[in-house]
Order: sequence, then structure tokens, then C-alpha cells
Amino acid sequence: LLQKEFIIAISKSDMLDEELKRAIEKELPADIPHLFISALTGEGLQKLKDALWDMLNRSALEKKL
Repeated sequence: LLQKEFIIAISKSDMLDEELKRAIEKELPADIPHLFISALTGEGLQKLKDALWDMLNRSALEKKL
């Protein structure tokens, strides 16, 4: 698991204001991508799907090589 790529998805972001999001971002590891998502508003869901798709395709390509 340590060699796998990660994406941190912070859910319920519709309940956070921009100031709190910035404060949370400061606490997150700089080397791991992160997204704020909300099922209620749809915020970040397409970005999360795109990021996961890219990671899966990159992983599949690396396995072929």
C-alpha cells in the first residue's frame, strides 16, 4: 500500500467556508493531492472522478511496461 498513489478527498465540503478550507489545506501533506468534495452540491466530484481515472490508467500503463 505504501507504493500506491493516494488522493485525499475531504467530504462534506459544502459545510466548510473558504477560510476553514485553507486552514485544512495547511495541515494536509504537500506531496499528496487533495480535493474537497460534496455529494450535496456536486462540488469536486468530477475532478475526483477524473483524478481517479488518470491514476488507474497510469497504473495500468506502468504494469504493461
